[in-house]
Amino acid sequence: MKIKVTDNILKKGNRWTKGKFDRVYFDLKDFGLKLEYYKTGNISGCFWKGDQYSNAEGRRLQGVKAYMDVPTGEIHVNNADRTDVGTEEIEKSLIEWLKQNGAVKA
Repeated sequence: MKIKVTDNILKKGNRWTKGKFDRVYFDLKDFGLKLEYYKTGNISGCFWKGDQYSNAEGRRLQGVKAYMDVPTGEIHVNNADRTDVGTEEIEKSLIEWLKQNGAVKA
């Protein structure tokens, strides 16, 4: 799905540009991931949209990169195929979150 890039969206994520690349990266914690930690820094609890997952799943979700390509408005989710949550669910949640924060379909 393509999203029209607005200033509000650019403020919600972290913009990265290099050469021909122009992307806005989003933190999964903003749109569905909740992690709890022990004092040691290890994950003690992992929740995706209220559903509990294993601590190992939380570690895998930390490696997921969700971003929007600014010139095209396309959403990309990398490394989610190794998770129980899955690429489609993460992408769907990101698009829903972006719409709640002022994004519109391109």
